[in-house]
Amino acid sequence: MISNYSNTKLWDLFKSKTDETIQGKIKSILDDSIPLLKQIVRVFPTYTNHDEEHSLKILENIEMLLGDSIDKLSDSELSVILLSAYWHDLGMVCNDKEEIKSEEWFDEYIKKSYKYDGTLNQEIVSEYIRLNHHKRLEKYLYDTSNILNESEKDLFINEHDVIDIAYKVSMSHNENTKDLEKFKEYQSNDNQDDFIFCAILLRLADIMDFDNERTSNSSYKFLGLENPTNSENQFSQKEWKKHLDSLGFTYDYEKKILFFKAIPKEPDTEFYIREFVKIIEDELNKCTQLFSSHCHKWRDIFKLPYEIDTSGINSKSSYKFGDYKFSFDNNQVLDLLTGNNIYSNPMIFVRELLQNSIDASLYRESLEKEKGKNDFRSEPINVTDWYDKDGNYWIRFDDYGLGMDEYILLNYFTKIGKSFYESKDFNKEIGFKAISRFGIGILSCFMVANRIEVNTKKEGEEAIRFSIKSLYSYFVTQLEKTHKNITPFPSHDDSNVEKYRKEIGTSIAIQIDFNKLNRWFEIKKELLRHIFYSPIEIKYKNEKIGTTIDELEKNPWIEKEIIIELNEEDRRNIARLLNISNYDSEKDIRVAFKISPIKLVSNDSKIIVQMLMIKLDEYYADYKIHMVVSSDYFTFQSRVHFNSLEKKFEFIIEVKYDRPKERHNNGTYKIDLEKYGISFTDKSKVGHNGIYIGEDFSNVFNERVMNFITNDKNYAIANIYLSNEFRPSLDISRSKEINFDYKTISTVNLMMSKFITKDNLTKKTYDCSLIRNRFGGFISYAEILNDKNLEEWKEEKIFLLENGNYQSLKNLLNKNIKNYPRIDHFNVDYIYKSHTRQMFVLILVNLFTDGYLDEKGFYYVEKIYEQPKGINAEKYFNVGFFLKYEVSIKNKLQLKYKHEYFSLNIEHPFSKWFLKNAKVLNDNYKGIFEDIKNTFNNHHQNEKFEKLYSLLRLLQKLKPNIIDVEIIKSIEVLKKDN
Repeated sequence: MISNYSNTKLWDLFKSKTDETIQGKIKSILDDSIPLLKQIVRVFPTYTNHDEEHSLKILENIEMLLGDSIDKLSDSELSVILLSAYWHDLGMVCNDKEEIKSEEWFDEYIKKSYKYDGTLNQEIVSEYIRLNHHKRLEKYLYDTSNILNESEKDLFINEHDVIDIAYKVSMSHNENTKDLEKFKEYQSNDNQDDFIFCAILLRLADIMDFDNERTSNSSYKFLGLENPTNSENQFSQKEWKKHLDSLGFTYDYEKKILFFKAIPKEPDTEFYIREFVKIIEDELNKCTQLFSSHCHKWRDIFKLPYEIDTSGINSKSSYKFGDYKFSFDNNQVLDLLTGNNIYSNPMIFVRELLQNSIDASLYRESLEKEKGKNDFRSEPINVTDWYDKDGNYWIRFDDYGLGMDEYILLNYFTKIGKSFYESKDFNKEIGFKAISRFGIGILSCFMVANRIEVNTKKEGEEAIRFSIKSLYSYFVTQLEKTHKNITPFPSHDDSNVEKYRKEIGTSIAIQIDFNKLNRWFEIKKELLRHIFYSPIEIKYKNEKIGTTIDELEKNPWIEKEIIIELNEEDRRNIARLLNISNYDSEKDIRVAFKISPIKLVSNDSKIIVQMLMIKLDEYYADYKIHMVVSSDYFTFQSRVHFNSLEKKFEFIIEVKYDRPKERHNNGTYKIDLEKYGISFTDKSKVGHNGIYIGEDFSNVFNERVMNFITNDKNYAIANIYLSNEFRPSLDISRSKEINFDYKTISTVNLMMSKFITKDNLTKKTYDCSLIRNRFGGFISYAEILNDKNLEEWKEEKIFLLENGNYQSLKNLLNKNIKNYPRIDHFNVDYIYKSHTRQMFVLILVNLFTDGYLDEKGFYYVEKIYEQPKGINAEKYFNVGFFLKYEVSIKNKLQLKYKHEYFSLNIEHPFSKWFLKNAKVLNDNYKGIFEDIKNTFNNHHQNEKFEKLYSLLRLLQKLKPNIIDVEIIKSIEVLKKDN
């Protein structure tokens, strides 16, 4: 092992190509870096070496890779290589853990980390620094004088600021390989200096430092890694074992083959070693692609390794290693992904291609605006269809989005289940959230086609043609600069022959296989089924179709409020049904429908709701009805109803007598409201970024998008436009199961709540839900605290007091809050199924108040806080799972009042035990833990405590000391009482 950089070939070469002044500055900088590298072990005591030995190993690996070509390095390239070898890990230094809280990258880390709960423990510090050490390098180079003094912060060689470039190359080792293209701007016109090549060498040499010289067996035992006690040490144990059993790389420079040797002692270690070598191999392949495309100086005089030979991995233990694991039959899996198992309708490929085009266009708009081009708008997406001269039917989509290069085509477009928009290569910082997420959309084309042609061009890259002849065949790639003699891309216009795209974007043409179709279709109609106020204009054969986001400014049903009254004939028929004697047409019956357009817009305009509300205003002369109206033996009901089968609104009046002798007077009168001009047949819809979500959304409308009025006297239709991060949670087919995350539920329903309050509808509404989650689920404390709407919810009048008035949290003090209409929502697993108003009552009560429940389920506020208070159950229980009970009922575990069940009494012995042991239960007996929580949803007391008792007994058998006998006895008492 080389003892110092001054003993390397790279340093000798650097000295021969630079003057003493430059040599002195670089030497001074390197010498000042070495003490800092030794401090890394303070934060990462269990990590493999990241000190000067690691830097020297990198220089040694670079020399091995370069071989005889080392002399071709320029003085500026040498400077960058030397500096980056010593700088790339400096960001791992941290002398004061508390200082990271003030770093600009820490807030972003907190938003993404589910581990951080406000406590800056070793695991959080290590993870944060490991993920951000390339960014933290800046503070040690530029914010302090530890390494660079003012005179050294600018050092120019061949007109290049090698300090700045070395800093950026050092940072790049922890970035995506694709990001190295940014160094193109530093390339010399004369090809003398190539800093992309320097960055490639650093990446490869860094990852190739994989042998037992980086670890020692004595240190492994001293650090206690034989028996790790936490997740960080478990990670370190795996890394150390890999290195301890690895003998490292040797290189056959002539054959361009890297040989790797290892003597693993355990099968797990051998698996980890082989997997890591695969990672190195993958990195080598990515670097080779980049090298071939951009390293013009080096690609004709130098080659990177072609392969890695792993035949030198030989275990010395009593096992035979093999690639024994579950595998897939590719053709079977492809058949599953393109059949009715996922998509119920083969024409769904239209939606998939359309949303891919919209995503690409919106992403390009976001990136262009990030560059300062605020007025940039993507060109319309154009869809064409035609028959070619051989009678083949084609459909083609042309977008002007981001386009693709070879890297994206190979790593995302052709990788099943790998979506670019969910990957590390996608820029998540710009606020754009795509519709696509599963990475299987292109497969839907093979439900109707056997051939797909792709023509794409990314900014600054050559155009690419990509041909897929069938689902199971190989793909053919053609590059604009290399492959000139190719056939024209499929087009409806024979006069406009185009081989490669000239404009940025993507064209996809598919040839329909009539043998795969069980019905014919019209592509225009299929497009219209999926377009929902698209932010990118959609054209069919160069003519606009469907709605655009601009059209959402107007209500799609009516322009202004109208009132419609029933005519005399219908009023007389109603009077006859109700047995109204001496009917007076002017006074006795009045029925009118007020139809109002409503528009709701979120603060950031990312959510727009257009609604139509039909309010029923009615009066009946009760005093003239022959039978006295009494709920004991007579029921009268009127309502507005949407007949989903016949797609029309109806007004229905029903009269029902409970006494047997009078049941012959039962009757129903139904009025078709189409004759009054109420012919709104559109169903309520939800869309995201211009795509209608759900093929048959209307059938589950009341489960997922709620009519927000209590009774049947009113009806509402809503078109809900969501964009970017307000994205529905969808099943893999994007149409069968539709749910919404907490942020979306909060934002949409806050809009609705504000409308209800503004129009004084609070007392008339059963709830304020426009959307809700269809299934139960966990809402984390972090989600709620990060909700930007939280302060506005505190101002909403959603708390129903005993006197029937609604108040906001800010107006409450020492008031009792009646749990209305049901109290299920105080139970954790009903939080999504509950009404939104009550959901936020529960959240606000828990976060901002101290109080207690009385025996009838009234909540009494004792204290209100300005800021959220800590909740000791937030990690493992939904907010509201526990509440304090009044003293008179303190012995109850779960309050029952009539048919309603409440949050658990937080002061009950069982609750205290459950809270104390939640982490152990969740980590080791998660199934039992969830079953115990779900037990309290059961409305049958006998079943509830019987099941709870049996679960605790099972737990006692699995871990005898986890539960006290007193806890079991307390449940036995409850079981007997019920």
